[in-house]
Amino acid sequence: MSNFSQAWNAFWTILKGKEFKPVPLEDKEIDNEKTLKVSSDRRPESVKDAFNNGAVFTLTLLQREGRMIDFLQEDISGFDDAQIGAAVRQIHLGSRKVLEEHFSLIPVINTPENENVIVQENYDPSEITLVGEHPEVGPYTGILQHKGWQASKIELTIRSGKINESIICPAEVSF
Repeated sequence: MSNFSQAWNAFWTILKGKEFKPVPLEDKEIDNEKTLKVSSDRRPESVKDAFNNGAVFTLTLLQREGRMIDFLQEDISGFDDAQIGAAVRQIHLGSRKVLEEHFSLIPVINTPENENVIVQENYDPSEITLVGEHPEVGPYTGILQHKGWQASKIELTIRSGKINESIICPAEVSF
């Protein structure tokens, strides 16, 4: 059974008030040194840096709390909109929980969307994207389409012990 289907069944089981015993998705120690070495050696250097600064652990949290990766990897073309909407509600709740517990996010521009804003000529293009036709030189006056987001604080648990940092969610084998 696919992960999405498992998550879907769990959702409806809980919704109907029946008991559901989820398989915990906790960081598990890896006892097989060879597996750890092979996985680590396969990663390019630039990817190793992302592992060290929490990118994979963030995915781990989003998967653990919201089953986001299962959902995004699933072909949802066979599901109707009501089924997808119900599943997305659970994914949204879990993923939002991760954001609230581990990240403080603030808007790049703290102005209501669809309001006029002025962007100075020396703006930082990593913070603001000018969309559409605009003058060659600023300042630029336009309508804010999206506030943007920036992290003001990140609090990720330090992963310790004998773990394979590249594992987002371990494979599950039942007997």
